[in-house]
Amino acid sequence: GISGGYKGENAIVIRAMLAFTAIAWYNAAEIVILVLVVFKRYSGLYFWSLLITAISIIPYSVGAWLKQVGEGDALGMIILSSIGWVVLVPGSSLVLYSRLHCITQNRKLLRSILWMIIINAVILTVPTNVLSLGSNSSKPHLFTFGYSVMEKIQMTIFSLQELIISFIYLVEVRRILKVVDDGRFRKIMWELVAINVVIIILDTALLTVEYLGMYQIEVTLKGMCYSIKLKLEFGVLSKLVKIATAR
Repeated sequence: GISGGYKGENAIVIRAMLAFTAIAWYNAAEIVILVLVVFKRYSGLYFWSLLITAISIIPYSVGAWLKQVGEGDALGMIILSSIGWVVLVPGSSLVLYSRLHCITQNRKLLRSILWMIIINAVILTVPTNVLSLGSNSSKPHLFTFGYSVMEKIQMTIFSLQELIISFIYLVEVRRILKVVDDGRFRKIMWELVAINVVIIILDTALLTVEYLGMYQIEVTLKGMCYSIKLKLEFGVLSKLVKIATAR
């Protein structure tokens, strides 16, 4: 649970948490390897945001899993998962932002999105981490309610943030494809739409689990969902290369 680990004995829940965590670890390792192999130059915001965000899945998932199963010090595991989470969630939005550079040079738009990511990262991660640590301190009753409320708020806002960036991205892609009158690129457009729809579905699934109060499932499912979203980035990357080449 929020304070301490999972206190139930439901084998399905325990196996689900283990499965989500294992998939997250595997995907994270695969993403890191793919990033290092696929990218010819180890530079640029897209490369570094994708690589660092992928790496952050590991401490987040390790900490979240060990805390829920009661292995090790709960507070220590919270600190470990919090370090990963602070990078993972805002980092995911930064990955979405960085690929916008491939299709638009609207500096005002890009600057506005970047400020949105920075401001939300500060105002959401700081209180969430404070309440999370407090919920696993010697006086958890003073923090657990606040944390449960803040958790819903930050998840909702971060999901809306990713939705906004994805929508802007699709609008910009559509604008380019209007200029490029080629059937191949219209197909690419629909493929990009499909990828972004999957990302939205994953965010919706996380929000649903959170609002249903299934905290122990949500914290382990989050690592898996974000790892899947990052894997989808490679599908997006190949499409962006084709679009950028055609411009």
